Amino acid sequence: MENTAFLLLSCDKYFDMIPPFAKLMSRFWSDCPFPKYAATNTRAFKEEGFNPILIGDDSSWSTGLKRACVQLEMLGYKYVLITLEDLFLKEKVNTEKVSAIVSEFIKIDGNYIRFYKHFDPPRRVNSLFGELPKNTPYRQNCVYALWKISTLKKILKDGENAWDFEKVAVERGYEYDGFYAVYENQFKILNTLIKGKWVPSDFRRARRLLPELKTERQKMTMWEELKLNCKRGVFCTVCAVLPQKLQKQILK
Repeated sequence: MENTAFLLLSCDKYFDMIPPFAKLMSRFWSDCPFPKYAATNTRAFKEEGFNPILIGDDSSWSTGLKRACVQLEMLGYKYVLITLEDLFLKEKVNTEKVSAIVSEFIKIDGNYIRFYKHFDPPRRVNSLFGELPKNTPYRQNCVYALWKISTLKKILKDGENAWDFEKVAVERGYEYDGFYAVYENQFKILNTLIKGKWVPSDFRRARRLLPELKTERQKMTMWEELKLNCKRGVFCTVCAVLPQKLQKQILK
């Protein structure tokens, strides 16, 4: 696993979220076996064991990620475990289990594996993870996901944002086999921000973990959070009840 890096993908606009993310990672994944990098535009983050990667102007989410991948390749890495700055850890990570998954994934020459389970159960490959068939909706993301860097670079397209990567670039991902998902979440997280605003319930949970946490970032209103929860409920119902062909039509 010496050719694998951990990448916290962020930008200067969300720099305020990086320190609390890093503190919680140090608490809940203190024995992370991978070198840690934080990708930002111009503000270097060097705390909690992170190494900075500066990706320049904020032209697009995909362009920034591609630049970070190029820098990681230059450092000798072939795989990258990626997550985003607003996905705070809230429970201890089982490093032995995660390491076993990564080792088996590399052994079978995988292209992508998500450590956060997919709403459609994958086809069983072994006791650790299963395969996600082509044409699976939302097959790929960067929510605690391990990528073969060379494959990720081919799928990324300049100008696309994070939502495009999941909903549009997924079509380019269908060209590749070797996409996998775990059966159970290996990272327990708080999804703290939606469109740059704190989710109030997750802010309260984050404050319980980090009482010193302060923010000038706007919070969603009660009505906005209610609509968010309803939308999530509909999404989960659609995914649980309908076949993949209908899912793709409805979730466009």
